[in-house]
Amino acid sequence: MENIILKNSVMELSLLKPGTTYKKARFDWTGIIEQVTIGDTTFLGKESNGIEHGTEGLGLISEFGISTPLSYWRTLPGKEFMKIGVGALTRNSLKPYNFFKDYDIRPFETKIKSYQDRVTFSQTDCSVGSYSYNYIKTIVIEDNVLTIFYSLENNGHSTIKTEEYNHNFLKLQDRKISLDTEININNKIYPKKLIGPLSLQGNKKININENNDLIYLKSKLKNRPDNFVWNVTNGDKSILCNENFPASKFALWGKSHVVSPEVFHSFSIEPGKTLEWSRKYTFNN
Repeated sequence: MENIILKNSVMELSLLKPGTTYKKARFDWTGIIEQVTIGDTTFLGKESNGIEHGTEGLGLISEFGISTPLSYWRTLPGKEFMKIGVGALTRNSLKPYNFFKDYDIRPFETKIKSYQDRVTFSQTDCSVGSYSYNYIKTIVIEDNVLTIFYSLENNGHSTIKTEEYNHNFLKLQDRKISLDTEININNKIYPKKLIGPLSLQGNKKININENNDLIYLKSKLKNRPDNFVWNVTNGDKSILCNENFPASKFALWGKSHVVSPEVFHSFSIEPGKTLEWSRKYTFNN
């Protein structure tokens, strides 16, 4: 069976086992939440619109090192570099790293412990060259709330300096991303460029002005807020997320079938140190 099910009296989660449905090099293989269901309402979608498949992202799925995979810059073609949560990837050219491209993967082993209200994914002593880590992701549900806890220990010889975010592929039931979709955030953003029919109100509310084929914006967050909150609503359905770490950047990506708020976590972990952070989602239908 490729899925792990977490369920309580309110909510059901369907999670992928690592290396099953998703086998690409971009996203973290651990703790991929394929779907969240409350009653007859589903909340998550896929990157693909059925015509363009992209990098095959889906549901709630995280990525480390979208632009800074560990050791890539000093790895020769044919040699391995590290993608946290995935494995050792083989560099295939002298060109810069590109998350759209495929790389040969030597997956890191992931151990899973599943309980009634939570599941833990752990990767231990994952090493490439001077980099090595222990990674634990724990997903917990209570009523209509889903919390993801992260713990990353640097047990190598080199400092781990990278970034991480969740690519939240949101699709509230079968509703299109349109004028009825609102995105509110608790920190002001100042994007230099808006792609698609987007507008800002008070730098904290994002409006989609018409049906779209592609929307995108990004904004650095100079004040690094410790708690970044976003809320996506469509009619009476909503998803609220508290991102509990010093946020470095906010981005919004979407198409007509799915929308994705992305809050980036840039960090540095010295050898022998551990970093912990979390995300809490509240689903309402």
